[in-house]
Amino acid sequence: MHPDAYTSLAAMEQVGWYYQARARCLQRLVERFVVTDGKPLEILDVGCGTGGTSAALTRFGHVVGLEPSELALRLLQERHPELDVVPGAVADVDVLFPGEHFDLATIMGVLYHRDVADPAESLRKVRSVLRPGGWLIWNEGVYPILARTHDEFVEAGRRFRPSEMRALLVGAGFRVRFASHLLGWAFPIALALALSHRARRTLFGPQRYANHVSDDRPLPRVVNAALRELTYLEWACSLRHLKAPVGVAYLTIAQSTK
Repeated sequence: MHPDAYTSLAAMEQVGWYYQARARCLQRLVERFVVTDGKPLEILDVGCGTGGTSAALTRFGHVVGLEPSELALRLLQERHPELDVVPGAVADVDVLFPGEHFDLATIMGVLYHRDVADPAESLRKVRSVLRPGGWLIWNEGVYPILARTHDEFVEAGRRFRPSEMRALLVGAGFRVRFASHLLGWAFPIALALALSHRARRTLFGPQRYANHVSDDRPLPRVVNAALRELTYLEWACSLRHLKAPVGVAYLTIAQSTK
């Protein structure tokens, strides 16, 4: 990612409404599907970035983060020195962790990146390090039509479609146990931003219009809390089969069939 994207992530992931809501969704999925007898889990956080997701998972067991960026690793060690982190990319996962070590792996906004050449192969490699019946929680931004300035800022190479994510999981040897959109309420806003982004690029050209802007911005405390609760409650309704038909991101939990 753009270096400023990591510094922005490090500053926002502990306090920003989206990251707080997503971490709560993630914990709820682990509690509902993965934790059975209270035994500590062995967890791999693929593309752990600056450590927010890894830190949120430590309540369930031992977490190992995998991250290729030196800047992200430095920021992570400043904020979460207690975490175990291994330098490396998702393409290296089967080499770095040969064998079936983990009960759970998480991929939270990683396979969209332009440096990930083959998302299908990446998923197969992650499955290879899971124990039989192991779990994967995968979250990505969805719908190519929503690509906007923030996508350029984080060096996105693709946006998935939900059906594509489910097909990739099945092809990699997983059975999807639950899947739903995140940020259904924000879809019209994201679409307007994407259309504005395309219009400006058309008018000014990709070289003249090079505006690296992050979606991660501090908000007033009341607004931040309101958006956090709205995002989580909308997603929690999906657990009761009241799913948003569209959204800005897609969150899935799948179980290895091998």
